Amino acid sequence: MSSVRISGCTGRLEIAPSQDVCYTVCRNSSKVMKMVQVADALLAACGLFCGACYHYQASFYEHDRLLEEAARRGRRPEGFTCRGCRSGALYIHSDCAHCEIRACTDRKQIPHCGLCAEFPCDRLRAFQNDGRVHHRDILDQLAALREQGTEEWLTAQEQRWTCDCGQGFSWYQQTCCNCGKAVNSYGADPTLKPHEGYSQEGSASDA
Repeated sequence: MSSVRISGCTGRLEIAPSQDVCYTVCRNSSKVMKMVQVADALLAACGLFCGACYHYQASFYEHDRLLEEAARRGRRPEGFTCRGCRSGALYIHSDCAHCEIRACTDRKQIPHCGLCAEFPCDRLRAFQNDGRVHHRDILDQLAALREQGTEEWLTAQEQRWTCDCGQGFSWYQQTCCNCGKAVNSYGADPTLKPHEGYSQEGSASDA
């Protein structure tokens, strides 16, 4: 077994691969989680780190907490979770499930836009400037990816989005859900407004 860190779980994990899945045991919670075994699943083609996405982190919530988080964003729990851009379990919203940026990199057979001869293209710049705070850094992150390589970049991102106590946190999470300490996120989500009831699909601001 290999021992690694996984966003959203405190402590070290042991991974026992079995064909296309692996079972990870969080040693300080005795919780078994089934995760899709996809190389670099947390590296989004656009340069985002999926480990800091609230849809990814919701994959590890207990049922009641998942219901609460989905309701807070006016969504149904079905399809709310995600295991990363390159996984087989994507958030139901079309911007994630049918991402044009990821499709473009797939056609060019490159892992991310930083390796494209047309970088940065108009589509990528539009994504960067769509008003979502966590999209603003993607060009810098893609440039860093080219210089550092995938492994070093993913390690740095894991450290960036992990509290001192070892718990991962998301882009707009202001306090650690494990120890309660303030975390270095982007602050409160400016697009998050109170919802009445649920909507079947996510809005564009939710991706």
